[in-house]
Amino acid sequence: MKFTALSLCVQALPFLVAALPGTSSAATVVIAIYGQSVPGGNGTYTFVEVPSISNSGQVAFRSVLGSTSGGADDNLVIMRGNSGTEAVQLVRKGQASPDGNGVFSTFRDPALNNHDVAVFLIYLSGTTGGTSDDSGIFKSNGVAAPIPIVREGQPAPDAVGVFSFFGEYYVMNDAGQAAFNGSINLNNGGGLLDQDGIFRGDGVTGPVQIARRGQATPTGNGTYAFFDEIALNESGQVAFWSSLTGTTGGGNDNEGVFRGDGAAPTVTIAREGQAVPAGNGEFFLFNSPVMNDAGQVAFFANLRNTSGGDNDNLGIFRGDGATGPVTIARRGEAVPGGSGTFWMFGRETINQAGVVAVTVDINLNNGEGPYDEEGIILGDGTPGGITMVARTGQAVPGGNGTLYTFTNPALNNAGQLAFRASILKPGGGSEFGLFFFDPLEGLFLICRAGAPFLGSTVDTFNFFNSGGYPTDGRTGLNESGEVAFEFVLDNGKEGIARWSTAPGPVIPLQITDFQMEPPPPWDPFGYAQVILQWKTSSNATSFNVRYSDDLSLPTSEWPLMGAPVPREEPVTTFETGIPAFFLPPKLFFVVEEVE
Repeated sequence: MKFTALSLCVQALPFLVAALPGTSSAATVVIAIYGQSVPGGNGTYTFVEVPSISNSGQVAFRSVLGSTSGGADDNLVIMRGNSGTEAVQLVRKGQASPDGNGVFSTFRDPALNNHDVAVFLIYLSGTTGGTSDDSGIFKSNGVAAPIPIVREGQPAPDAVGVFSFFGEYYVMNDAGQAAFNGSINLNNGGGLLDQDGIFRGDGVTGPVQIARRGQATPTGNGTYAFFDEIALNESGQVAFWSSLTGTTGGGNDNEGVFRGDGAAPTVTIAREGQAVPAGNGEFFLFNSPVMNDAGQVAFFANLRNTSGGDNDNLGIFRGDGATGPVTIARRGEAVPGGSGTFWMFGRETINQAGVVAVTVDINLNNGEGPYDEEGIILGDGTPGGITMVARTGQAVPGGNGTLYTFTNPALNNAGQLAFRASILKPGGGSEFGLFFFDPLEGLFLICRAGAPFLGSTVDTFNFFNSGGYPTDGRTGLNESGEVAFEFVLDNGKEGIARWSTAPGPVIPLQITDFQMEPPPPWDPFGYAQVILQWKTSSNATSFNVRYSDDLSLPTSEWPLMGAPVPREEPVTTFETGIPAFFLPPKLFFVVEEVE
Protein backbone atom coordinates (compact mmCIF):
# COMPACT_ATOMS: atom_id res chain seq x y z
CA MET A 1 0.00 0.00 0.00
CA LYS A 2 1.28 3.46 -0.88
CA PHE A 3 0.66 6.55 1.20
CA THR A 4 0.75 10.29 0.78
CA ALA A 5 0.25 12.38 3.91
CA LEU A 6 -1.14 15.85 3.54
CA SER A 7 -0.89 18.71 6.00
CA LEU A 8 -3.80 21.10 5.65
CA CYS A 9 -4.30 24.36 7.52
CA VAL A 10 -8.05 24.88 7.77
CA GLN A 11 -8.06 28.46 9.02
CA ALA A 12 -6.39 30.35 6.18
CA LEU A 13 -5.72 30.24 2.46
CA PRO A 14 -3.53 29.73 0.58
CA PHE A 15 -2.51 26.57 2.36
CA LEU A 16 0.42 24.19 2.25
CA VAL A 17 -0.06 20.57 1.26
CA ALA A 18 2.97 18.61 2.48
CA ALA A 19 4.13 15.14 1.56
CA LEU A 20 5.13 13.60 4.87
CA PRO A 21 8.58 11.96 4.62
CA GLY A 22 9.10 8.49 6.02
CA THR A 23 10.66 8.13 9.42
CA SER A 24 13.32 5.71 8.23
CA SER A 25 16.73 6.86 7.10
CA ALA A 26 16.97 8.62 3.77
CA ALA A 27 17.97 6.68 0.69
CA THR A 28 20.18 7.72 -2.25
CA VAL A 29 19.93 5.80 -5.52
CA VAL A 30 22.71 6.12 -8.09
CA ILE A 31 21.23 6.50 -11.58
CA ALA A 32 24.52 6.69 -13.52
CA ILE A 33 28.22 6.84 -12.67
CA TYR A 34 31.52 7.19 -14.47
CA GLY A 35 32.60 3.98 -16.18
CA GLN A 36 29.15 2.37 -16.12
CA SER A 37 28.01 0.91 -19.46
CA VAL A 38 25.04 2.55 -21.15
CA PRO A 39 22.09 0.33 -22.14
CA GLY A 40 23.04 -1.55 -25.28
CA GLY A 41 26.69 -1.57 -24.29
CA ASN A 42 28.04 0.98 -26.79
CA GLY A 43 29.98 3.26 -24.47
CA THR A 44 30.33 4.18 -20.84
CA TYR A 45 29.38 7.30 -18.92
CA THR A 46 32.20 9.80 -18.44
CA PHE A 47 30.99 13.37 -17.89
CA VAL A 48 27.37 13.97 -16.88
CA GLU A 49 25.30 17.15 -16.68
CA VAL A 50 22.79 18.38 -14.09
CA PRO A 51 19.61 16.23 -14.21
CA SER A 52 15.86 16.92 -14.29
CA ILE A 53 13.38 14.76 -12.37
CA SER A 54 9.71 13.89 -12.96
CA ASN A 55 7.04 13.10 -10.39
CA SER A 56 7.46 9.37 -11.07
CA GLY A 57 11.12 9.60 -10.04
CA GLN A 58 12.48 9.33 -13.58
CA VAL A 59 15.66 11.35 -14.07
CA ALA A 60 16.81 12.79 -17.41
CA PHE A 61 20.36 13.93 -18.04
CA ARG A 62 22.94 14.57 -20.74
CA SER A 63 26.22 12.66 -20.76
CA VAL A 64 29.46 12.46 -22.72
CA LEU A 65 30.40 8.84 -23.37
CA GLY A 66 33.70 7.04 -23.62
CA SER A 67 34.69 3.83 -25.44
CA THR A 68 31.99 4.12 -28.12
CA SER A 69 32.23 2.33 -31.45
CA GLY A 70 31.95 5.60 -33.36
CA GLY A 71 34.33 7.65 -31.24
CA ALA A 72 33.52 11.35 -31.50
CA ASP A 73 30.62 10.59 -33.86
CA ASP A 74 28.35 8.92 -31.26
CA ASN A 75 29.71 9.96 -27.86
CA LEU A 76 26.93 12.24 -26.62
CA VAL A 77 23.59 11.06 -25.28
CA ILE A 78 20.50 12.09 -23.32
CA MET A 79 19.26 9.34 -20.99
CA ARG A 80 16.27 8.85 -18.71
CA GLY A 81 16.03 6.32 -15.89
CA ASN A 82 15.14 5.63 -12.27
CA SER A 83 18.06 3.38 -11.38
CA GLY A 84 21.45 2.37 -12.68
CA THR A 85 20.03 -0.67 -14.45
CA GLU A 86 16.79 0.83 -15.76
CA ALA A 87 17.63 3.60 -18.22
CA VAL A 88 16.50 4.38 -21.76
CA GLN A 89 18.13 6.46 -24.44
CA LEU A 90 16.17 9.53 -25.53
CA VAL A 91 18.53 10.78 -28.21
CA ARG A 92 22.14 10.16 -29.30
CA LYS A 93 24.76 11.88 -31.37
CA GLY A 94 24.94 10.33 -34.83
CA GLN A 95 21.26 9.31 -34.77
CA ALA A 96 19.39 10.22 -37.97
CA SER A 97 16.78 12.94 -37.80
CA PRO A 98 13.29 11.36 -38.11
CA ASP A 99 12.65 13.35 -41.31
CA GLY A 100 15.89 12.07 -42.85
CA ASN A 101 17.44 15.52 -43.14
CA GLY A 102 20.70 15.34 -41.21
CA VAL A 103 21.98 13.58 -38.12
CA PHE A 104 21.98 14.75 -34.54
CA SER A 105 25.28 16.34 -33.57
CA THR A 106 24.97 18.03 -30.19
CA PHE A 107 22.18 19.10 -27.86
CA ARG A 108 21.38 21.09 -24.76
CA ASP A 109 20.13 19.86 -21.36
CA PRO A 110 16.67 18.25 -21.41
CA ALA A 111 13.52 19.53 -19.75
CA LEU A 112 11.42 16.61 -18.48
CA ASN A 113 7.65 16.57 -17.95
CA ASN A 114 5.64 14.30 -15.65
CA HIS A 115 4.83 11.83 -18.42
CA ASP A 116 8.60 11.29 -18.70
CA VAL A 117 8.85 13.03 -22.07
CA ALA A 118 11.89 15.26 -22.51
CA VAL A 119 12.35 18.29 -24.77
CA PHE A 120 15.74 19.56 -25.91
CA LEU A 121 17.46 21.86 -28.38
CA ILE A 122 19.44 19.94 -31.02
CA TYR A 123 22.07 20.92 -33.58
CA LEU A 124 22.43 18.72 -36.67
CA SER A 125 25.08 18.00 -39.27
CA GLY A 126 24.78 16.87 -42.88
CA THR A 127 21.53 18.74 -43.55
CA THR A 128 20.43 19.70 -47.05
CA GLY A 129 20.30 23.37 -46.17
CA GLY A 130 23.61 23.58 -44.33
CA THR A 131 23.53 26.35 -41.75
CA SER A 132 19.97 27.32 -42.69
CA ASP A 133 18.31 24.16 -41.29
CA ASP A 134 20.80 22.66 -38.83
CA SER A 135 18.99 23.18 -35.52
CA GLY A 136 15.63 22.44 -33.95
CA ILE A 137 13.69 21.66 -30.81
CA PHE A 138 12.65 18.02 -30.41
CA LYS A 139 10.90 15.87 -27.80
CA SER A 140 11.35 12.18 -27.00
CA ASN A 141 9.81 9.55 -24.72
CA GLY A 142 12.59 7.03 -25.30
CA VAL A 143 10.25 4.62 -27.09
CA ALA A 144 9.53 6.22 -30.47
CA ALA A 145 11.90 8.34 -32.54
CA PRO A 146 12.32 11.96 -31.40
CA ILE A 147 9.56 14.26 -32.64
CA PRO A 148 10.40 17.74 -33.99
CA ILE A 149 8.54 20.59 -32.30
CA VAL A 150 10.10 23.17 -34.62
CA ARG A 151 12.99 23.17 -37.07
CA GLU A 152 15.24 25.89 -38.41
CA GLY A 153 14.06 26.92 -41.88
CA GLN A 154 10.45 26.09 -41.05
CA PRO A 155 7.95 28.88 -41.92
CA ALA A 156 6.85 31.16 -39.06
CA PRO A 157 3.25 30.67 -37.88
CA ASP A 158 2.05 33.66 -39.93
CA ALA A 159 4.11 32.50 -42.94
CA VAL A 160 6.09 35.77 -42.81
CA GLY A 161 9.71 34.61 -42.67
CA VAL A 162 11.28 31.37 -41.43
CA PHE A 163 12.73 30.27 -38.11
CA SER A 164 16.48 30.95 -38.09
CA PHE A 165 17.63 30.57 -34.49
CA PHE A 166 16.43 29.18 -31.15
CA GLY A 167 17.42 30.39 -27.72
CA GLU A 168 18.15 28.16 -24.74
CA TYR A 169 14.85 29.06 -23.07
CA TYR A 170 12.53 26.14 -23.80
CA VAL A 171 10.06 24.56 -21.39
CA MET A 172 7.43 21.81 -21.59
CA ASN A 173 4.18 20.98 -19.82
CA ASP A 174 2.52 17.62 -19.15
CA ALA A 175 0.35 18.00 -22.27
CA GLY A 176 3.53 17.74 -24.34
CA GLN A 177 3.47 21.38 -25.38
CA ALA A 178 6.81 23.17 -25.53
CA ALA A 179 7.27 26.94 -25.38
CA PHE A 180 10.43 28.48 -26.76
CA ASN A 181 12.19 31.65 -27.88
CA GLY A 182 12.89 31.86 -31.59
CA SER A 183 14.27 34.30 -34.15
CA ILE A 184 12.74 34.86 -37.58
CA ASN A 185 14.55 35.59 -40.85
CA LEU A 186 12.22 37.74 -42.95
CA ASN A 187 14.27 37.07 -46.10
CA ASN A 188 14.40 40.79 -46.77
CA GLY A 189 18.16 41.20 -46.79
CA GLY A 190 18.18 42.53 -43.25
CA GLY A 191 20.05 39.60 -41.80
CA LEU A 192 19.26 36.26 -40.22
CA LEU A 193 17.68 37.63 -37.04
CA ASP A 194 15.12 40.19 -38.15
CA GLN A 195 12.53 39.44 -35.49
CA ASP A 196 12.37 37.66 -32.15
CA GLY A 197 9.33 35.94 -30.76
CA ILE A 198 7.87 33.49 -28.28
CA PHE A 199 6.12 30.42 -29.63
CA ARG A 200 4.50 27.17 -28.45
CA GLY A 201 4.31 23.85 -30.28
CA ASP A 202 3.44 20.21 -29.65
CA GLY A 203 4.99 18.36 -32.58
CA VAL A 204 1.55 17.57 -34.01
CA THR A 205 0.40 20.91 -35.37
CA GLY A 206 2.59 23.83 -36.35
CA PRO A 207 3.90 26.25 -33.71
CA VAL A 208 1.58 28.93 -32.33
CA GLN A 209 2.79 32.51 -31.94
CA ILE A 210 2.50 33.88 -28.40
CA ALA A 211 4.25 37.23 -28.92
CA ARG A 212 6.52 38.70 -31.56
CA ARG A 213 8.70 41.78 -31.98
CA GLY A 214 6.63 44.60 -33.42
CA GLN A 215 3.34 43.20 -32.08
CA ALA A 216 1.23 45.66 -30.09
CA THR A 217 0.98 45.28 -26.31
CA PRO A 218 -2.42 44.48 -24.75
CA THR A 219 -3.17 48.17 -24.13
CA GLY A 220 -1.83 49.32 -27.48
CA ASN A 221 0.80 51.47 -25.79
CA GLY A 222 3.96 50.34 -27.55
CA THR A 223 5.12 47.17 -29.24
CA TYR A 224 7.22 44.22 -28.07
CA ALA A 225 10.96 44.53 -28.71
CA PHE A 226 13.15 41.96 -26.93
CA PHE A 227 12.27 38.87 -24.89
CA ASP A 228 14.00 36.82 -22.21
CA GLU A 229 13.21 33.66 -20.21
CA ILE A 230 9.71 32.22 -20.30
CA ALA A 231 7.38 30.11 -18.15
CA LEU A 232 4.68 27.67 -19.34
CA ASN A 233 1.73 26.18 -17.47
CA GLU A 234 -0.64 23.26 -18.06
CA SER A 235 -3.17 25.46 -19.86
CA GLY A 236 -0.59 26.40 -22.47
CA GLN A 237 -0.25 29.93 -21.12
CA VAL A 238 3.19 31.49 -21.43
CA ALA A 239 4.46 34.22 -19.11
CA PHE A 240 7.26 36.43 -20.36
CA TRP A 241 9.18 39.67 -19.90
CA SER A 242 9.57 42.07 -22.79
CA SER A 243 11.16 45.42 -23.44
CA LEU A 244 8.95 47.76 -25.47
CA THR A 245 9.34 50.43 -28.13
CA GLY A 246 7.10 53.28 -29.23
CA THR A 247 5.49 53.85 -25.84
CA THR A 248 3.89 57.13 -24.84
CA GLY A 249 6.17 57.43 -21.82
CA GLY A 250 9.40 56.65 -23.63
CA GLY A 251 11.92 55.40 -21.08
CA ASN A 252 9.33 55.54 -18.28
CA ASP A 253 7.00 52.75 -19.46
CA ASN A 254 9.01 50.64 -21.87
CA GLU A 255 9.00 47.16 -20.31
CA GLY A 256 6.60 44.79 -18.61
CA VAL A 257 5.56 41.26 -17.66
CA PHE A 258 2.83 39.63 -19.76
CA ARG A 259 0.91 36.35 -20.16
CA GLY A 260 -0.59 34.90 -23.34
CA ASP A 261 -1.67 31.62 -24.94
CA GLY A 262 -1.80 32.50 -28.64
CA ALA A 263 -5.61 32.47 -28.70
CA ALA A 264 -7.13 34.70 -26.01
CA PRO A 265 -5.92 38.31 -25.75
CA THR A 266 -2.57 38.67 -24.01
CA VAL A 267 -2.83 40.23 -20.54
CA THR A 268 -0.52 42.57 -18.69
CA ILE A 269 0.71 41.29 -15.33
CA ALA A 270 2.74 44.39 -14.45
CA ARG A 271 4.08 47.35 -16.39
CA GLU A 272 6.80 49.92 -15.83
CA GLY A 273 5.25 53.08 -14.39
CA GLN A 274 2.36 51.16 -12.76
CA ALA A 275 1.80 51.91 -9.06
CA VAL A 276 3.01 49.18 -6.71
CA PRO A 277 0.74 47.61 -4.07
CA ALA A 278 0.05 50.07 -1.22
CA GLY A 279 1.03 52.92 -3.54
CA ASN A 280 4.57 53.54 -2.31
CA GLY A 281 6.40 53.87 -5.61
CA GLU A 282 5.98 52.44 -9.09
CA PHE A 283 7.42 49.51 -11.03
CA PHE A 284 10.66 50.26 -12.84
CA LEU A 285 12.63 47.19 -13.97
CA PHE A 286 11.61 43.52 -14.01
CA ASN A 287 13.25 40.13 -13.97
CA SER A 288 11.96 37.13 -15.93
CA PRO A 289 8.79 35.65 -14.39
CA VAL A 290 7.67 32.25 -13.11
CA MET A 291 4.07 30.98 -13.25
CA ASN A 292 1.71 28.32 -11.89
CA ASP A 293 -1.25 26.55 -13.48
CA ALA A 294 -3.71 29.17 -12.18
CA GLY A 295 -1.90 31.77 -14.26
CA GLN A 296 -0.41 33.48 -11.21
CA VAL A 297 2.92 35.04 -12.15
CA ALA A 298 5.67 35.86 -9.66
CA PHE A 299 8.43 38.31 -10.53
CA PHE A 300 11.21 40.47 -9.14
CA ALA A 301 10.97 44.23 -9.69
CA ASN A 302 13.00 47.33 -9.04
CA LEU A 303 10.94 50.32 -7.95
CA ARG A 304 11.27 54.09 -8.27
CA ASN A 305 9.80 57.14 -6.54
CA THR A 306 9.53 55.29 -3.23
CA SER A 307 9.41 57.11 0.10
CA GLY A 308 12.49 55.30 1.37
CA GLY A 309 14.66 55.69 -1.71
CA ASP A 310 17.28 52.93 -1.84
CA ASN A 311 15.90 51.40 1.36
CA ASP A 312 12.57 50.18 -0.09
CA ASN A 313 13.01 50.23 -3.85
CA LEU A 314 12.71 46.55 -4.85
CA GLY A 315 10.72 43.44 -4.03
CA ILE A 316 9.07 40.19 -5.05
CA PHE A 317 5.49 40.40 -6.33
CA ARG A 318 2.73 38.13 -7.69
CA GLY A 319 0.02 39.02 -10.19
CA ASP A 320 -2.68 37.29 -12.22
CA GLY A 321 -3.63 39.93 -14.80
CA ALA A 322 -7.14 40.29 -13.35
CA THR A 323 -6.44 42.07 -10.08
CA GLY A 324 -3.47 44.22 -9.17
CA PRO A 325 -0.20 42.57 -8.10
CA VAL A 326 0.36 41.67 -4.44
CA THR A 327 3.58 42.04 -2.51
CA ILE A 328 5.33 38.86 -1.40
CA ALA A 329 8.31 40.59 0.22
CA ARG A 330 9.91 44.02 -0.08
CA ARG A 331 13.21 45.64 0.78
CA GLY A 332 13.03 47.32 4.18
CA GLU A 333 10.35 45.00 5.59
CA ALA A 334 11.12 43.34 8.92
CA VAL A 335 12.33 39.76 8.76
CA PRO A 336 9.85 37.43 10.53
CA GLY A 337 10.97 35.75 13.72
CA GLY A 338 14.26 37.57 14.03
CA SER A 339 16.22 40.76 13.69
CA GLY A 340 16.94 42.67 10.51
CA THR A 341 15.16 43.74 7.35
CA PHE A 342 15.05 42.39 3.81
CA TRP A 343 17.67 43.92 1.55
CA MET A 344 18.04 41.93 -1.69
CA PHE A 345 16.25 38.99 -3.31
CA GLY A 346 17.38 36.09 -5.51
CA ARG A 347 15.45 34.30 -8.22
CA GLU A 348 11.89 33.44 -7.18
CA THR A 349 9.84 30.29 -7.83
CA ILE A 350 6.12 29.61 -7.29
CA ASN A 351 3.90 26.59 -6.58
CA GLN A 352 0.25 25.83 -7.37
CA ALA A 353 -0.99 27.43 -4.15
CA GLY A 354 0.63 30.72 -5.16
CA VAL A 355 3.31 30.36 -2.50
CA VAL A 356 6.62 31.91 -3.55
CA ALA A 357 10.09 30.82 -2.41
CA VAL A 358 13.11 33.08 -2.77
CA THR A 359 16.55 33.66 -1.30
CA VAL A 360 17.00 36.90 0.64
CA ASP A 361 19.83 39.09 1.86
CA ILE A 362 19.20 40.45 5.36
CA ASN A 363 20.36 43.83 6.66
CA LEU A 364 20.92 43.77 10.42
CA ASN A 365 21.08 47.57 10.46
CA ASN A 366 24.35 47.45 12.37
CA GLY A 367 26.27 49.76 10.06
CA GLU A 368 28.58 47.02 8.83
CA GLY A 369 27.23 46.88 5.29
CA PRO A 370 24.13 46.72 3.11
CA TYR A 371 23.51 43.13 4.16
CA ASP A 372 24.91 40.89 6.86
CA GLU A 373 23.09 37.56 6.56
CA GLU A 374 21.18 35.47 4.06
CA GLY A 375 18.16 33.19 4.15
CA ILE A 376 15.33 31.52 2.26
CA ILE A 377 11.69 32.49 2.72
CA LEU A 378 8.26 31.25 1.71
CA GLY A 379 5.60 33.91 1.16
CA ASP A 380 1.93 33.76 0.18
CA GLY A 381 1.15 37.45 -0.30
CA THR A 382 -1.01 37.81 2.82
CA PRO A 383 -0.21 39.98 5.87
CA GLY A 384 2.20 38.03 8.04
CA GLY A 385 2.41 35.35 5.38
CA ILE A 386 6.20 35.02 5.26
CA THR A 387 7.98 31.98 6.74
CA MET A 388 11.75 31.86 7.23
CA VAL A 389 12.90 28.43 6.05
CA ALA A 390 16.63 28.76 6.69
CA ARG A 391 18.99 31.54 7.76
CA THR A 392 22.67 32.30 8.26
CA GLY A 393 23.85 30.86 11.58
CA GLN A 394 21.31 28.04 11.69
CA ALA A 395 22.81 24.70 12.74
CA VAL A 396 23.35 22.09 10.03
CA PRO A 397 21.31 18.92 10.63
CA GLY A 398 23.57 16.48 12.45
CA GLY A 399 25.85 19.26 13.62
CA ASN A 400 29.34 20.14 12.40
CA GLY A 401 28.73 23.65 11.17
CA THR A 402 26.20 26.38 10.51
CA LEU A 403 24.49 27.61 7.36
CA TYR A 404 26.05 30.66 5.76
CA THR A 405 25.02 31.53 2.16
CA PHE A 406 22.26 30.12 -0.06
CA THR A 407 21.49 29.52 -3.73
CA ASN A 408 18.07 29.73 -5.36
CA PRO A 409 15.72 26.96 -4.15
CA ALA A 410 13.50 24.45 -5.92
CA LEU A 411 9.91 24.39 -4.60
CA ASN A 412 7.08 21.86 -4.94
CA ASN A 413 3.36 22.02 -4.20
CA ALA A 414 3.86 20.50 -0.76
CA GLY A 415 5.85 23.55 0.31
CA GLN A 416 9.01 21.44 0.31
CA LEU A 417 12.30 22.96 -0.82
CA ALA A 418 15.69 21.79 -2.03
CA PHE A 419 18.66 24.15 -2.12
CA ARG A 420 22.44 24.46 -1.94
CA ALA A 421 24.04 26.33 0.94
CA SER A 422 27.56 27.00 2.10
CA ILE A 423 28.48 25.70 5.55
CA LEU A 424 30.82 27.37 8.00
CA LYS A 425 32.82 24.61 9.70
CA PRO A 426 33.52 24.84 13.45
CA GLY A 427 37.30 24.83 12.96
CA GLY A 428 37.24 27.42 10.19
CA GLY A 429 36.74 27.23 6.46
CA SER A 430 33.59 26.43 4.52
CA GLU A 431 32.10 23.83 2.20
CA PHE A 432 28.83 23.33 0.35
CA GLY A 433 25.86 21.18 1.27
CA LEU A 434 22.63 20.19 -0.47
CA PHE A 435 19.53 20.44 1.74
CA PHE A 436 15.85 19.48 1.76
CA PHE A 437 13.16 21.25 3.80
CA ASP A 438 9.75 19.88 4.73
CA PRO A 439 7.13 22.03 6.55
CA LEU A 440 6.41 19.21 9.01
CA GLU A 441 9.76 17.48 9.37
CA GLY A 442 12.14 20.42 9.07
CA LEU A 443 15.58 20.46 7.46
CA PHE A 444 17.49 17.45 6.05
CA LEU A 445 21.07 17.26 4.82
CA ILE A 446 21.16 15.44 1.45
CA CYS A 447 24.80 15.70 0.48
CA ARG A 448 27.89 17.52 1.69
CA ALA A 449 31.35 18.18 0.31
CA GLY A 450 33.83 15.88 2.02
CA ALA A 451 31.21 13.27 2.93
CA PRO A 452 32.03 9.58 2.25
CA PHE A 453 30.22 8.26 -0.83
CA LEU A 454 30.76 5.20 -3.04
CA GLY A 455 34.21 4.46 -1.65
CA SER A 456 35.44 8.02 -2.09
CA THR A 457 34.36 11.44 -0.82
CA VAL A 458 32.12 14.09 -2.37
CA ASP A 459 34.03 16.93 -4.04
CA THR A 460 31.14 18.95 -5.46
CA PHE A 461 27.55 18.59 -6.68
CA ASN A 462 24.81 20.53 -8.42
CA PHE A 463 21.10 20.36 -9.16
CA PHE A 464 18.46 22.27 -11.14
CA ASN A 465 16.80 24.78 -8.85
CA SER A 466 13.51 25.85 -10.43
CA GLY A 467 14.17 29.38 -9.22
CA GLY A 468 17.32 29.60 -11.27
CA TYR A 469 16.05 28.14 -14.52
CA PRO A 470 12.83 28.21 -16.52
CA THR A 471 10.13 26.17 -14.82
CA ASP A 472 8.00 23.28 -16.14
CA GLY A 473 10.50 20.53 -16.73
CA ARG A 474 13.91 21.60 -15.47
CA THR A 475 13.83 21.02 -11.76
CA GLY A 476 15.74 18.81 -9.37
CA LEU A 477 12.79 18.41 -6.94
CA ASN A 478 9.55 16.53 -7.61
CA GLU A 479 6.17 16.30 -5.88
CA SER A 480 7.21 13.21 -3.91
CA GLY A 481 10.06 15.11 -2.26
CA GLU A 482 12.73 13.35 -4.29
CA VAL A 483 15.84 15.32 -5.28
CA ALA A 484 17.99 14.55 -8.33
CA PHE A 485 21.53 15.88 -8.44
CA GLU A 486 24.89 15.56 -10.14
CA PHE A 487 27.90 14.67 -8.00
CA VAL A 488 31.68 14.66 -8.51
CA LEU A 489 33.90 12.55 -6.25
CA ASP A 490 37.46 13.17 -5.15
CA ASN A 491 38.58 10.12 -7.15
CA GLY A 492 37.49 11.88 -10.35
CA LYS A 493 34.32 9.89 -10.91
CA GLU A 494 31.04 11.71 -11.39
CA GLY A 495 27.46 10.60 -11.63
CA ILE A 496 23.74 11.19 -11.20
CA ALA A 497 21.81 10.30 -8.02
CA ARG A 498 18.27 10.57 -6.64
CA TRP A 499 17.66 11.17 -2.94
CA SER A 500 14.48 10.61 -0.93
CA THR A 501 13.49 10.54 2.73
CA ALA A 502 10.75 8.00 2.03
CA PRO A 503 11.47 4.26 2.28
CA GLY A 504 9.21 3.58 -0.70
CA PRO A 505 7.21 5.25 -3.48
CA VAL A 506 4.38 7.65 -2.71
CA ILE A 507 1.29 8.61 -4.66
CA PRO A 508 1.93 11.60 -6.92
CA LEU A 509 -1.09 13.53 -5.69
CA GLN A 510 -1.75 17.25 -5.73
CA ILE A 511 -4.62 19.07 -4.03
CA THR A 512 -5.89 21.72 -6.43
CA ASP A 513 -8.78 23.19 -4.41
CA PHE A 514 -9.91 23.26 -0.79
CA GLN A 515 -12.79 24.76 1.17
CA MET A 516 -14.77 24.22 4.37
CA GLU A 517 -18.55 23.91 4.64
CA PRO A 518 -20.50 25.57 5.98
CA PRO A 519 -18.48 28.75 5.45
CA PRO A 520 -17.87 31.04 8.45
CA PRO A 521 -19.73 31.69 10.63
CA TRP A 522 -20.09 27.93 11.09
CA ASP A 523 -23.03 26.29 12.80
CA PRO A 524 -21.43 25.38 16.16
CA PHE A 525 -23.60 22.26 16.34
CA GLY A 526 -23.00 21.11 12.76
CA TYR A 527 -20.20 18.86 11.65
CA ALA A 528 -17.44 20.51 9.65
CA GLN A 529 -17.05 19.29 6.11
CA VAL A 530 -14.01 19.36 3.88
CA ILE A 531 -14.13 19.59 0.10
CA LEU A 532 -10.95 18.34 -1.56
CA GLN A 533 -10.21 18.46 -5.27
CA TRP A 534 -7.14 16.59 -6.44
CA LYS A 535 -5.35 15.11 -9.40
CA THR A 536 -3.06 12.08 -9.30
CA SER A 537 -0.95 9.94 -11.62
CA SER A 538 -1.53 6.85 -9.45
CA ASN A 539 -3.06 3.84 -11.23
CA ALA A 540 -5.29 2.97 -8.28
CA THR A 541 -9.06 2.80 -8.94
CA SER A 542 -10.06 4.12 -5.52
CA PHE A 543 -8.59 5.78 -2.44
CA ASN A 544 -9.21 5.89 1.30
CA VAL A 545 -8.86 9.21 3.06
CA ARG A 546 -8.00 9.37 6.77
CA TYR A 547 -7.70 12.46 8.94
CA SER A 548 -6.30 13.46 12.32
CA ASP A 549 -5.09 16.48 14.26
CA ASP A 550 -2.44 14.37 16.02
CA LEU A 551 0.67 13.40 14.05
CA SER A 552 1.91 11.23 16.92
CA LEU A 553 -0.75 8.59 16.17
CA PRO A 554 0.02 5.87 13.60
CA THR A 555 -1.83 6.69 10.37
CA SER A 556 -3.56 3.32 10.57
CA GLU A 557 -5.40 4.63 13.65
CA TRP A 558 -6.63 7.80 11.93
CA PRO A 559 -10.42 7.82 11.33
CA LEU A 560 -11.68 7.13 7.81
CA MET A 561 -13.59 9.91 6.10
CA GLY A 562 -16.40 7.84 4.65
CA ALA A 563 -16.29 5.17 1.97
CA PRO A 564 -13.42 4.76 -0.52
CA VAL A 565 -13.35 7.47 -3.16
CA PRO A 566 -13.49 6.30 -6.79
CA ARG A 567 -10.78 7.59 -9.08
CA GLU A 568 -13.52 9.17 -11.21
CA GLU A 569 -14.40 11.53 -8.35
CA PRO A 570 -11.49 13.94 -7.96
CA VAL A 571 -13.86 16.39 -6.23
CA THR A 572 -15.05 14.89 -2.97
CA THR A 573 -16.88 16.17 0.11
CA PHE A 574 -15.99 14.57 3.44
CA GLU A 575 -17.78 15.00 6.77
CA THR A 576 -15.13 15.11 9.47
CA GLY A 577 -17.32 14.11 12.38
CA ILE A 578 -15.91 17.12 14.25
CA PRO A 579 -18.35 19.85 15.32
CA ALA A 580 -17.37 23.06 13.56
CA PHE A 581 -17.09 24.75 16.95
CA PHE A 582 -14.32 22.34 17.99
CA LEU A 583 -12.43 22.28 14.70
CA PRO A 584 -8.69 22.19 15.48
CA PRO A 585 -6.26 24.75 13.99
CA LYS A 586 -4.85 22.08 11.64
CA LEU A 587 -6.05 18.82 10.19
CA PHE A 588 -3.79 16.27 8.53
CA PHE A 589 -4.97 13.94 5.80
CA VAL A 590 -3.55 10.63 4.58
CA VAL A 591 -4.58 9.34 1.17
CA GLU A 592 -3.98 5.64 0.61
CA GLU A 593 -4.54 3.42 -2.39
CA VAL A 594 -7.21 0.75 -1.92
CA GLU A 595 -5.64 -2.52 -3.00
